[in-house]
Amino acid sequence: MKRAMVRLDQELYDVQLNLHKAQNQLQTGILVATLGYTVTIIGGQLLGTNPNVGETLLYVGGATGIVGTAILFKGFKKNQFGSACS
Repeated sequence: MKRAMVRLDQELYDVQLNLHKAQNQLQTGILVATLGYTVTIIGGQLLGTNPNVGETLLYVGGATGIVGTAILFKGFKKNQFGSACS
């Protein structure tokens, strides 16, 4: 009985740790994606007045937004019960 309680306590700790890691990754992904898509919007606004800078910001912001979205997806994968318990 005591061994089962210790094992259950360890599993609970592992789940809580994985959820904490996933939370940090989700927050980072949201921040990076928001920053990237904000830069993309600014680039779009600058296309009329300064096309070279606007085009550069569109590409950089789009790439940054995609990276942030990928970080978000990785965070969601960590938050699944199958990966949290292993």
